[in-house]
Amino acid sequence: AVCSIAYGVKAPAVDGNVQRLFARLLAIHAQPKKAALDLIWNAASKIVKTTDRPGDLNQALIELGSTVCKPQNPACGSCPLKDGCAAYRLANEKASETVPDIEDMCNVCEPFPDGGKAVTRFPMKVIKKAQRREASVVTVLQVEFAGEEWLLMSQRPAKGLLAGLWEFPTTDLAEEEPGLPEQLKATRAVVKKALPQVASKEVLPAVVGDFLHLFSHIRKTYYVILVTLSLDLFPSANDGAKWVKPDDVGSMK
Repeated sequence: AVCSIAYGVKAPAVDGNVQRLFARLLAIHAQPKKAALDLIWNAASKIVKTTDRPGDLNQALIELGSTVCKPQNPACGSCPLKDGCAAYRLANEKASETVPDIEDMCNVCEPFPDGGKAVTRFPMKVIKKAQRREASVVTVLQVEFAGEEWLLMSQRPAKGLLAGLWEFPTTDLAEEEPGLPEQLKATRAVVKKALPQVASKEVLPAVVGDFLHLFSHIRKTYYVILVTLSLDLFPSANDGAKWVKPDDVGSMK
């Protein structure tokens, strides 16, 4: 948009309004993924190359999509492009007219749902994937040595969810709603790995509670368990882990 408006470059500008406008002009009934978006960008590119005033054209298309070709209740009667709009034609076709199914004309488009012929069928509504449910046990391992408290922190893998961040040792579980035995088993495994010299009978986990956190694609429940121990020797840390003082937890990088 900046290139066309400020410098007169014949470059398309496709925002949400223009995307909706072209989806209706071309009757593109498909999820807004690469194939469908490529069609819209190609159409916008071809149109902008036909004018000597690309900035004005792009601004006009954006304004048309914003004020006339609205998501709901579009003002099709006052739209200057209605005569060439495929969605408008489909919405106003007569029973006697034979119009090919759009999915037969386009290998990108998907079938229409039953009922209704409104222009607002376009663009196709985004189908959101359901969030998957996951559960993890967070082990807060706190040790006391020489009158000072230390907490075990571990660094997440370089790739994936929350990549590279520091956290209390977190164990992902296979079950979505693990029982207490599974939670305690995960915590005891963390303690055994971090402090192999500590006898299992000395480990007395305390359940803190569970907390739900919503990511864009994951519904994650964290089960937090606290283990407190007193040590005569300062513990070493495994690769990807370190012992820190409580006041330093928030500043870890």
